[in-house]
Amino acid sequence: MALFGTIDLSIDPNMRWTTARGADPGFFGLYDDARFIQYSDRYSIDGYLKKVGNSAFTFPIGDGVELRTLEISKPDRITDAYATAWIGGDPGIHPDPTPPHTGLHPTRQVRSPISSVSTVGQWDWLTGATGNLGVQSTGNGAGIRITVSTPDLSRFADKNELRLVGWNGSSWVDLSGRPSATGNNRNSKLTGTMIPGITAIGIGRIRSTQMVLFPNPVSDRSVIQVRITADYTGRGWIHLYNSVKQQLTSLPVHCVPGINIFSLNISGLKAGTYLVELKDDRGDQLNVTGQFIKL
Repeated sequence: MALFGTIDLSIDPNMRWTTARGADPGFFGLYDDARFIQYSDRYSIDGYLKKVGNSAFTFPIGDGVELRTLEISKPDRITDAYATAWIGGDPGIHPDPTPPHTGLHPTRQVRSPISSVSTVGQWDWLTGATGNLGVQSTGNGAGIRITVSTPDLSRFADKNELRLVGWNGSSWVDLSGRPSATGNNRNSKLTGTMIPGITAIGIGRIRSTQMVLFPNPVSDRSVIQVRITADYTGRGWIHLYNSVKQQLTSLPVHCVPGINIFSLNISGLKAGTYLVELKDDRGDQLNVTGQFIKL
């Protein structure tokens, strides 16, 4: 169904807006500046919605019981097309029905710094460039800002640990890059930036890693102990910076789940404040830093 103009989803209380959810789903298609208004948990699109055009848009999708909006920033071209649907339940059990990455998306198949993905559900994500949305459709999603409304995630992660994630065919990858959630309760907002090759969007959390430096302050020692509490196994680097973020030295490390203690050589440092940062072997920050004072 092709729709133009402004459509009130609540205009008929007995009407339910639904589409097929199979491998070749039907779409409600909106074009140019068309939009939906008066959407809510009760009045939403239970299925697939396609938007064609270069205007920012909010997809009022859900499952007929709860609204799970997905907002996109302004695409580049008038022919750019994007479509989505909310698929409730564990992505590792409830399959994504649409190509190119049809099938299950296990929530433990993640790329650092993501540690796991929520089992509450996923947003199927289709782009014009893949050919699923019309032969003349364009758009691969690169650079588009995505904002979703979340379920209650209070038992999954703190808001600063939440990240928007995307399935790239083999693993879930971080789209947020930093804390971007307004909260971890129902209808909070979570934001990220889309990259090409993503075919589903989910909610992930970063590794819960903490760093403690001791003694701190330090005066008459040539080393300082770096205690890292991690919930992952892998190689990494401890980087030492001065107060203007100039890197002074690096120490290769290998972390295991639990408490890890490393010795960092600080001989020759002048009095001042220094920053210590842990990165994984790909150079990604693991959201953990520490600061100490040399007397």
